[in-house]
Amino acid sequence: MKLRTRLVAWYSGVFLASSAALVTAMYAVVAHKLRNDFRHYLEDEYAEACRITRDALNDWTELRRDVEVEVEGNRYFPMSYRLYDARQGSELIVVAPKWREALDYRPELGGRGGQPSRTERQLRDGATHLVHFVTGPLDDAESRHLIVEVGMSYTRVYKRLHSLREVLLFALVVGAIASVVGGWFLASRSLRPIDTVASALEHIEAESLSDRLPERKTADEIGRLTAAVNRMLSRLEQSFETNRTFTADAAHELKTPLTALKCRLEMAADAGDGGDLRQATRDCLGAVNDLSHLIDNMLLLARLDSEQRPRETEPVCLSDVWEDVREIFEALAEQQGVRLDFRPDDECRVAGDRALLRRLLSNLVENAISYTRSGGQVTVILSRGQGTCQVAVSDTGIGIDREDLDRVFERFFRADRSRARARGGTGLGLSICRRIAELHGGTISVRSERGMGSTFCITLPAVRRGA
Repeated sequence: MKLRTRLVAWYSGVFLASSAALVTAMYAVVAHKLRNDFRHYLEDEYAEACRITRDALNDWTELRRDVEVEVEGNRYFPMSYRLYDARQGSELIVVAPKWREALDYRPELGGRGGQPSRTERQLRDGATHLVHFVTGPLDDAESRHLIVEVGMSYTRVYKRLHSLREVLLFALVVGAIASVVGGWFLASRSLRPIDTVASALEHIEAESLSDRLPERKTADEIGRLTAAVNRMLSRLEQSFETNRTFTADAAHELKTPLTALKCRLEMAADAGDGGDLRQATRDCLGAVNDLSHLIDNMLLLARLDSEQRPRETEPVCLSDVWEDVREIFEALAEQQGVRLDFRPDDECRVAGDRALLRRLLSNLVENAISYTRSGGQVTVILSRGQGTCQVAVSDTGIGIDREDLDRVFERFFRADRSRARARGGTGLGLSICRRIAELHGGTISVRSERGMGSTFCITLPAVRRGA
């Protein structure tokens, strides 16, 4: 079922339910008021009939005349009057213009303690009448055997209630039709901005991600939706642009060693003696190693991008991670003529993948040693903060230009491409470091000045010992 249809059904259903409840309540109130008014009017007529009977009890002619005037004068609600002698079992006076033949029963007192009783009968005298009766003894002590009965037709009240039901039912039907039409109008008007957004999105392709939806000035749900879609388009555009840049940079990075490999193979094919052939073969192997290293980094970065958290998580002491690679980097630092200083902290424990954390630390330390001149120093400091562990890798190397600091974590970015390539870098190491830190819920930042060295700082959530 379409959303528009559901909205129409919802709007119409709510309106109809509310209207039905209102109509029912209105009918109940009016019916209750009419019935109460009829009952009070009948009681008043009964009291008047008793008064007339008491006043003219000694003059039957005057009593009949007064009763007839009272009965015939009430044209709005047809009435009947009957005076019955319970001691003799006979009717004394009967005035019933509308249903005289129907009063063929003996009136009986049903009230308690001499109180009037109320009954109703369905009479038939040319037409069906519902008549309400009030029957009771005269309250005169000498005339307790005399019973006064006053009847009053309920037909007019019934017809009024019937007419009211018809009017309310007609109004409810008209309201139902109006609710469907109004519901369709409201649903169409409510969904029009969504239709506009959907139509605009249908025309946005991968080549036109720079297009944006027109944002509404009102801060309603549609405005929030439009703003959210525009933010999503911005992220998609950035992601597509990153992929395009990554593809172009990857092609460029792969082209350089492949070109060198091709040249060396051509040289090997034209080599005249064994020495040149061996040198060309060694150069080819070096190019293949560079390619293999680049592809490994690209595959690792692609795998890290597809994950939301490390595959294997365990409590890891960062000092132990350093011990795994310490000998390798001490040898590399000694070879480069660089002093390597490590300041451990056995309380630095994080939850993560030990292999990835080893890769993170190795990339930063290897970069620091590679870009530090002979006689310089690389310092690795572990420290524990408020619920975090920090790893700071500082060097006294060549540093990074201020304008390049925001780009050092971009893929394939090199501040000095020629010198970076001479050191065997692929431009992916820092990108891998940032992604590993993000997977572990941490951050990585850099401070540097050209010629003064650099400091990379990693902050990771800490865990307690034994956790």
